Amino acid sequence: SGWRIWAESSSMVDALKLDGEAAKAASRQVDSRNVQAFTITAARSGSQIVFAVIMLLVLIATAAVVGMLAWQVANDRRRAEPAFFGFAAAVLFSTVTLRRFFPGDPPVGILADALVVLWVIVITVLALAAIAYAWNRHSGPPILTEPPEAQEEKS
Repeated sequence: SGWRIWAESSSMVDALKLDGEAAKAASRQVDSRNVQAFTITAARSGSQIVFAVIMLLVLIATAAVVGMLAWQVANDRRRAEPAFFGFAAAVLFSTVTLRRFFPGDPPVGILADALVVLWVIVITVLALAAIAYAWNRHSGPPILTEPPEAQEEKS
C-alpha cells in the first residue's frame, strides 16, 4: 500500500522523561522492568510523495492555463468562443477527479485541499465567469427573424 511502518521499543521511564517535569514525577511510580513503551512510525514511500507532488503541479498548471485564457478573453486579446466554456468547465469538473488520484485516496480536508485544490477550483470558477462575462459583453442582441410565411404576407 506504499506505507513504511516500523516500531521501536523503549522503557516507559525513557518515554515519560521526554514529556517534561510532570512525566518525570509519574515515572518515579512506574516499575521500568515491567512496562514497555512503543513508538510506531508510519511514512509514505518516496515514489508516492513524488506522485502526489506531480499531481498537485498538474492541478496548478491547469488552473494557470484556464486563468491565462480567461485573462486574454477578458482583456479582448482573444475572442470568446464556445470552446472556451467547455474547456474551463472540463477543468473545473476534472479537478475533483484528479484530486481523487492522490495516493491512498485521502479524505477531504487534507492540507493539499486547502493549499492547492480549493484555489484551483476558485481560479477556474472565476475564469469561467470572466469568459461568460466577455461572451455576453461582445455578443449583440439576439437576431429576431420572422418565419417565412410572415415575410410572404407582408409582401
